[in-house]
Amino acid sequence: MYDCIIIGCGITGAAAAYRLARYRGRFAVLEKSNDVANATTKANSAIIHAGYDPAPGTQMSRLNVEGNRQAAEICQKLNVPFRRTGSLVLAFSEEECRTLDELYRRGVRILTLVWGGMSCIGGAFDDGAGLTEFGREVLERCFSLGIVPDLSHASDALFQDAAVLAEDTGKPIIASHSCSRRLCPHMRNLTDRMFRRIAELGGLVGVNLVRSHLGGEVCDMDRVTEHLMHFWNIGGEDVVCLGCDMDGTSPLPDGIEGVEDLPKLYDRICKNAHSQRVADKIFYTNARNFFDRWIRM
Repeated sequence: MYDCIIIGCGITGAAAAYRLARYRGRFAVLEKSNDVANATTKANSAIIHAGYDPAPGTQMSRLNVEGNRQAAEICQKLNVPFRRTGSLVLAFSEEECRTLDELYRRGVRILTLVWGGMSCIGGAFDDGAGLTEFGREVLERCFSLGIVPDLSHASDALFQDAAVLAEDTGKPIIASHSCSRRLCPHMRNLTDRMFRRIAELGGLVGVNLVRSHLGGEVCDMDRVTEHLMHFWNIGGEDVVCLGCDMDGTSPLPDGIEGVEDLPKLYDRICKNAHSQRVADKIFYTNARNFFDRWIRM
């Protein structure tokens, strides 16, 4: 007989068990996988939030700050490697646009402009607004420095605004983790016209492994290959690549548990495209060529 049973040993279940271990009692943790942290937690980026993203005074902001404080202590007790690297808030005003210079100095060469909703930069896919005036200044400074804008989360209007600025400056834009809206009508996905625009500007598009972006009655490696080959067939031979987003989604498509299964996807592309050259370009060559051409360290 147990006093408490925890179902699932991801980060939440493990943290609960760690706390319960302070008390006298019989506790058990049930996990369906053959190891701990094997589902959503496995795809976590390991970022510990500082607390400035949530609205001030909210429970989330308070928990972020307290969790940030406790993380270092727990890692030390459990002998888990832990390193504080710090973070930079891009900008909230025109005066802070110089932060881009510091980001560039520290090695940032690709910048995702928006993520969700409306921000000082402009609208994300779920908002619909284009670039703000401040957003235009940020984008112009990115192009000037050599930072490539990533438009994967951008609204259609922001995408068009950014594409015009990119054309005017002769610089590329990318969508690091976006699928085809022709195959799945999700607003996070790219229309064929948007994809071709990125290609015209010398950019890069990575197809992600997010089920809701891939769509289809069956979401598996064949479905991922459909999105990859659709982009390939509309002028993306030198543009399309993988943009898996494994730290941002779970569960992954059927047949893919993690990065260790990507060779299976490679084999599937070879089979469906009847060409190892196609798989090589999607897995490696296109991205390598883009970085060689546009990224300067």
